[in-house]
Amino acid sequence: MIRQIVLLMNVNVGGLPEAVFAGIFIFLCLLFIRELKSRRLKMMLTWIGVYSMNLWFLHGIFFTGSRPLQWILYYPRVSILILIWGLVLLMPVAVGCAWIQKRVMAAVIGLPKTIISRTE
Repeated sequence: MIRQIVLLMNVNVGGLPEAVFAGIFIFLCLLFIRELKSRRLKMMLTWIGVYSMNLWFLHGIFFTGSRPLQWILYYPRVSILILIWGLVLLMPVAVGCAWIQKRVMAAVIGLPKTIISRTE
């Protein structure tokens, strides 16, 4: 997003790598979240953050080789609606994957059932 703004302003950035823009974006996002006054928004972003790795893995379903499923994700045709639609589609699956991961880890490590039920 920052890179796009810089490009729109037609500023020569001298071939800075994408990692620089990603680092600045992440830093600004962290500052934004830290300054949030809305408890609901903060809780929602934290909840999404808990499942973010699973969401990141799962979103690849829409971008496989032949792309037969992209039309489902891009059905709303407006960027913010596509983001919300993607979260609505993938969040139940991400929560389910997290549940399975907890169960598998508990079986592998040998945690008692009481510890698992307290973390849910």
